[in-house]
Amino acid sequence: MKNVVIILVMFLISGGVFAGDFRKADWGMSIEEVIALEGDDWIRDSEKPDWATENEEFYVYERDVFGYTGNVVYHFRDGLLIAARYYFYAELQVFIEFEDRLIRQYGYPEYLPGDVREWHISSRTVLNLLLNHAKEIFIKYYSYDYWNELRQEELKYEAEQL
Repeated sequence: MKNVVIILVMFLISGGVFAGDFRKADWGMSIEEVIALEGDDWIRDSEKPDWATENEEFYVYERDVFGYTGNVVYHFRDGLLIAARYYFYAELQVFIEFEDRLIRQYGYPEYLPGDVREWHISSRTVLNLLLNHAKEIFIKYYSYDYWNELRQEELKYEAEQL
């Protein structure tokens, strides 16, 4: 009985209540499908990042995640979900706590330049954890296809710099 309780607690802590690729959503879902799952209290991000293309949209929710209030951001291209992330303003200690939690869940990551940790958590999803300016924490989830596209662009850029 004790083992069952421990497994249930670990399942709930690890985010096991979310059955999709990111939370309850799966890659390729439409904006409408994600809103039906997450709720209609979103704030549409009016300012796209510089790197975003015209056919990309972002929907932001404020949520309690891992015991901290942060943003949940859904990233769509051509109306379909391709990536998502959690975003927090927090100190280094919180980053370490998130890293420990992810290591317990997925094992040790690949350590990349710029304080980035990367896990290939399934055949469909790549996860990055990064600390930006010692105060912003991102936990990014990518569909494998989108991650591969980003990786190819990165390799092309590196080759052009030689």
